[in-house]
Amino acid sequence: MANTWVLLGKDVVTTGTEDSLGVSWTGDYKYLHIEYCMIQAGTNGSEFRFGTTSAIDDGTDRYYFGYSSQDGTTTGDESNKLWGNWGGANDLPYWSSVDVSNVANTEKTVRNRMSTAQASAGSTAPNMTDWWGKWYNDSDLIQQVEVAKESGKNGFSVGSVITVWGGGGAGTFTYPSLPN
Repeated sequence: MANTWVLLGKDVVTTGTEDSLGVSWTGDYKYLHIEYCMIQAGTNGSEFRFGTTSAIDDGTDRYYFGYSSQDGTTTGDESNKLWGNWGGANDLPYWSSVDVSNVANTEKTVRNRMSTAQASAGSTAPNMTDWWGKWYNDSDLIQQVEVAKESGKNGFSVGSVITVWGGGGAGTFTYPSLPN
């Protein structure tokens, strides 16, 4: 599987609304690439989490994340989710492109670039945010991801989608032996 990205799964809202979208898979992949587009009406917001083969991890202070907004604001936080995204205004989509280092014997590091429209008018610029973070689990591999609506927020509308690719083969890192 070296130098090859494998489609691990895709979840799409085709009718009505859904409270979460997620993908699970079997196999060991050192690198994950996740693309998602969420659409929520009215009161919106979502939470992004990882899981092992058994369950999504939503335990207290299991993730650390930071972000830098287009206005230069930078912040960080410990949480029960990797990050929470705000939705686009008036059913406008928000997009995320996520890269993950998925090695079993280390914490999982993550980079996310998110953008969302503020309004459909031509005079407004989209919001853009760079996120970074980690999942504190340093023993298991990520084998599922989930984007769920925040408590008290609206579900995801038709057209919302999450797609996950894996690459790099076995997800365990060992240092190479270097000759003297």
